[in-house]
Amino acid sequence: MRKTNAKKHIVHLVYRLDIGGLERVLVNSINALPATEYQHSIIALTDYSKEFSALLEHEVSLHALHKPEGHSWKIFYQVWRLLFRLRADIVHSYNLPTLEYQLCSLLAGVPKRLHAEHGRDIYDPEGKNKKYRLLRQLMSPFVDKFIAVSDDLYQWLLKTVNIAPSKCCLIYNGVDTDKFSPAKQKSRLDERQQDKFVFGCVGRLHAIKDHKLLISAFTLACQQSTEFKQQAQLSIVGDGPLKNELQQQIEQAQLQQHIWLVGARHDMQTVYHAFDVFVMSSKGEGVPMTMLEAMACGLPVVSTHVGGIPEITNEKNAILVPPQDQQSLACALLEIFEQRENLQHYKDESRKLAVDEFSEINMIRLYQATYR
Repeated sequence: MRKTNAKKHIVHLVYRLDIGGLERVLVNSINALPATEYQHSIIALTDYSKEFSALLEHEVSLHALHKPEGHSWKIFYQVWRLLFRLRADIVHSYNLPTLEYQLCSLLAGVPKRLHAEHGRDIYDPEGKNKKYRLLRQLMSPFVDKFIAVSDDLYQWLLKTVNIAPSKCCLIYNGVDTDKFSPAKQKSRLDERQQDKFVFGCVGRLHAIKDHKLLISAFTLACQQSTEFKQQAQLSIVGDGPLKNELQQQIEQAQLQQHIWLVGARHDMQTVYHAFDVFVMSSKGEGVPMTMLEAMACGLPVVSTHVGGIPEITNEKNAILVPPQDQQSLACALLEIFEQRENLQHYKDESRKLAVDEFSEINMIRLYQATYR
């Protein structure tokens, strides 16, 4: 019998623990929740990055199951066995690939089961896939609470997926606004950024982030303005399966000195402090942590109008354009470049929004209330 004063044991179930917005929310939450009240374990269905997991400040038990591609009954058994051994109070799963394993939580006797939607599946950014919606509906009886990180996702769960309102709650992602704050002076990640107006993008090099569109739009802006080509630079931070293809696109445009694939980085404050504007070209998003961190650092935003992005920005700090629209994105890049000497109002509003409405303190308070 568990003692009433024992720490609450939360098992977090993710597909992979590595660089990403969802994973950053997870790590930040574990670090911020009081260690006197909570014990944490993380089960990664595939694997975890030792470098990324090193960001965990408390003692956390990590388990990698090395799941192969496709369906695997063996992994179901392994998850059940592990949950039975861990004796969790709560299993908190994240995004669609982990949802079906809540059945293992039920069979292992876990008292409470939470599932967080940080964004729709990468192959279904608009949430139209009937199979995926059906899976969520079928799993709903076994989940005590669905957590949405944006009102866009919250309303979709209610009205499209038909999850009961009593089972849904909205918790916006939050950022540590002391850790992420405006720079006293601009940093530089590479010599190509010297004396340049830097547009910075942070995100996994995957099709849903649509970096092809961003490179095409930047190329178009260079073609339309000689001054832009001479003074602007695009830095894309992240790694992923499209790296070689994107590099070829840059070389075909002959813009190697103007567009740089930075690779994966962990020193994010330094990264944001090297940017003048944060840019995102995604086809779908929840509430991107990278954008909140950039806003906390006082960066103006140019982004596609998708997911929860309109909820965390406004016309005072951001220019939003339709997704998959090269011309509109190129125009937005040119528009903010032409205002480069007068961006302080954009910067102030970005910082104000992050501090006032999307602080980590508020996010942790809401997660703690949910866990309790």
